Amino acid sequence: MVGKIQRLGFLLPTTRLDDEAYSFSVPGIGKLVSAIKKTRSLILNTLKRTKYKEMHEQQLKKAKLKHSPFQLEFHLTDMEGCGLIRRTKVTSGVLVALVDK
Repeated sequence: MVGKIQRLGFLLPTTRLDDEAYSFSVPGIGKLVSAIKKTRSLILNTLKRTKYKEMHEQQLKKAKLKHSPFQLEFHLTDMEGCGLIRRTKVTSGVLVALVDK
């Protein structure tokens, strides 16, 4: 079983000589993290260019997310959870704003 998991790339043998140990790995995670970081910076730069550092969510949805396979909602939820943005319901929809640090 361990051999099969190794072949799939989820377990990597360590270089310790005294015993046999493994490290857990997630193949392809680098591309995912890179795509998320690029999309985050795209959204942050878009918000920074506005006068009050805020924008309606509908306006943000018009932007093309060329680096990410995920929808804008995923990235906004992620960024809100990280404390980078704040979403506020207003009468005209949802307002996305940069968090003051």
